[in-house]
Amino acid sequence: MVINDRMEQCYHCEACVQACPVHAIHMEDDGRGFRKPQIDETVCINCGLCARVCPLNVQMAAYKHGVEQQHIRGIKRLDEKKRRESQSGGAFSVIAEYVLAQHGVVYGAALDDDLNCRYQRVDKAEELVKLKGSKYVQAEVLEVYQSIREDLKKGSKVLFGGTACAVLGLRTFLGEEPEGLITCDLVCHGVASPDVYRHYRDYQEKRHGEKLTDFNFRDKKFGWHSHVETFTLESGKEEADVLYRNLYYGHLCMRESCYHCPFADMSRVSDITIGDFWGIEKTHAEWDDNLGISLFITNTPKGEAVFQAVSGELEFIVSNSEECLQPHLAYPVQKPEGVELFWEEYRNKNFYYILKKYGSDNQKFLGDVAVTQNLETKKKKGINIANYFTERDCSRIALCGLNENTEMLVAELEAGGISVECILETVCDNAECRKYACGKPVIPIAGLKAKEAQEIDRYVVMCEQFFLDIVQELRRIEVPLYKVAPISFLAAMEV
Repeated sequence: MVINDRMEQCYHCEACVQACPVHAIHMEDDGRGFRKPQIDETVCINCGLCARVCPLNVQMAAYKHGVEQQHIRGIKRLDEKKRRESQSGGAFSVIAEYVLAQHGVVYGAALDDDLNCRYQRVDKAEELVKLKGSKYVQAEVLEVYQSIREDLKKGSKVLFGGTACAVLGLRTFLGEEPEGLITCDLVCHGVASPDVYRHYRDYQEKRHGEKLTDFNFRDKKFGWHSHVETFTLESGKEEADVLYRNLYYGHLCMRESCYHCPFADMSRVSDITIGDFWGIEKTHAEWDDNLGISLFITNTPKGEAVFQAVSGELEFIVSNSEECLQPHLAYPVQKPEGVELFWEEYRNKNFYYILKKYGSDNQKFLGDVAVTQNLETKKKKGINIANYFTERDCSRIALCGLNENTEMLVAELEAGGISVECILETVCDNAECRKYACGKPVIPIAGLKAKEAQEIDRYVVMCEQFFLDIVQELRRIEVPLYKVAPISFLAAMEV
């Protein structure tokens, strides 16, 4: 039996596995950490169910909803605590709470006790927290579609939230459109290899000498516009990094079918589409408080009915396809050059080599500042760093952790009208470090007065090695994390 003739484009939705009446199909590692279906021909009865439910064998147009019935909005939850707990503006949580309040059940991607990402079932409001937040990795589906079918048979209202390919897998598996089912897909950037994610966790555990007990792929404590992963160690200590983020945005460890994604357009397969409302600062700047804004698109009358039911808990603005259009509502993630080399090296080199080559020097940034090249290179390209801060109403800056780039940075900022108020002495500062103070007063972080700390718009951390230690020092004087703008420079003058 052949499931489809395009296995390289498989979505790994597992619909075929769950549909097989004799359990002849199992998921097997494809050599890159993704799980693809394999048929045991000695068990297979050639019933053809696997081929019938495979999303690659259906007419996609029959499953996509027309854009003419869409309603597009930007939303924020009125309950600010719940909005802060969510990845964006709280869209998924408000829909999920609505379904649970009707004695329904919710399915979404969550991390299990071993921090592996799997679709899970939730029927209690207090368990909803594990479904919140983005997971930048392929989630295992397991027996979730079968479980949803059983819940629907019992008359329960069911919300399934996930990637568009997983939603289509559910719909083809069910073979009908049950009234009690609400589907919600995401504006998806693509999914990374679970094996790469596992190796990254192993690396951090070895690095810190402790097991990880929690992992946040994008911690909003650093601001909604940032992308910083944090993880909790067994001792309770929280650490932050960007190495996994760098690997993910390098697009090298993506599932092959993500490069050919047929769902990356405005025509959707779900009742509701949600995501970050990126670009809203260009059209509704007054709304962007860096606490998170969700894009909320209803694609069907059922989806619109859900929005109307929860709208009393939201602040929202009406938008349109021009305002909300972002790359992955227009085209799939682009396949970079060097994918085959990446996987060859991933198989044959140690993971530290992979992180150093593909993670450490790729798009370094934390907080809301991105600097991937040194100042001399930026000058040659006509890039003015001061403009970045003035555009964000930042006029007073303190520097933490000094290096040979300090003098050049201070000159750039002050030439652009930015006031460098002080140099903060930190855990990493020593006589060698302080010689880069450029005549500015050197003040210990702990000695910064509360009023002075409040008046600083950004704390720019130049020392990558001691970044987390400096953040801890700033936290002790209650500096909000959104004000911390770590900045990574390559070696001075290297072009």
